[in-house]
Amino acid sequence: MPYNPKDKGGMPRIRTDAALIPQGMERPTGKRRDRILKKPAKLMTLQDVPLGHVYRPYEDTMKSWFAQQLTVLVDHIGGGIVGPGPQAILALAARQFAASTFLHDMAVKDNDKDLFLQASRLGDSSRQNILAAHELCVREAQRRQAQEELSPHQMLAATIGVKP
Repeated sequence: MPYNPKDKGGMPRIRTDAALIPQGMERPTGKRRDRILKKPAKLMTLQDVPLGHVYRPYEDTMKSWFAQQLTVLVDHIGGGIVGPGPQAILALAARQFAASTFLHDMAVKDNDKDLFLQASRLGDSSRQNILAAHELCVREAQRRQAQEELSPHQMLAATIGVKP
């Protein structure tokens, strides 16, 4: 589906229905999950882009895309929890994605090969940061799962650095 900045969200929706959740795993719920999913705007930018500004549709798309991707991390990778590291990396990827799309559209409009190159580089950086966010989220989830499998005595010993 081609990008249309006038569409709500601007990008195709990502499926997050029950068919995508691995067998035996339920969709995470709870207050912590809800707090994580309510943060997106705080992580994205400190400067509000005014209505009518040429970049505004890209910012709106960026925020929507970030919220969708964060939901995927929370529900399907992080087990209801996504740490600040993956969130920050994902926020950077969203900003790079929006800037890449903006520069690409400006390059098409102005037929500017240098803008095409900058857009391509930002898009590649965005892709790399998406992968990094997913990888870090997986590692954090695995670490939490391993800690949950420890007995309380083993957890205490690991915390204070004593071998049980």
